[in-house]
Amino acid sequence: MAWPLTSSMAVVSPAPSSISDWERLTPDKVIHFANLPSGSHTLYLKKQAGFGAKSLVTYKFTIDIEKAWYETYLAWAGAAAVMLILILAAIRFQNRRLIKKNQVLEEAISKRTRSLNETMEALQDSEEQLFKQVKIQQRMIASITHDVKTPLKAVSSVSTEIDKLLNEGKLDQVRAFSSAVT
Repeated sequence: MAWPLTSSMAVVSPAPSSISDWERLTPDKVIHFANLPSGSHTLYLKKQAGFGAKSLVTYKFTIDIEKAWYETYLAWAGAAAVMLILILAAIRFQNRRLIKKNQVLEEAISKRTRSLNETMEALQDSEEQLFKQVKIQQRMIASITHDVKTPLKAVSSVSTEIDKLLNEGKLDQVRAFSSAVT
């Protein structure tokens, strides 16, 4: 903003307290205001009204600068709405990503569970077969033990009888017994 002025010195609020606060005007008598914030500002102009040190006259002007569009409540509300929409979109995106990740994990768990169930079934089958084989081995050992014990019992009872007959001195019966066994 530029205003042509006829005075020789100017300052924008606050009120100048010393001569050094004043700025001299350019020869073309124009003041340029750049980047003034919105709100109310006071412009002080000082002009020589005559001759002498006491002949200075000071003028005071109020300048009101309206708020820029981005400083309005509507702009702030719009920015807040955009931020809210972005946050909600980010949350929705994250939820979808987590749902997909959860589905992948559930599929992996399902596959592993199936694999473990198959392994458990195979182990149970192996356990049943092992149990059957142990029973067969027990029967076989019992049969072998029986087959070995029976002749040993017979030999033991024959040797006991032979010992009795020998102690009684019945050698003829011992000979007959031994010929019958062989």
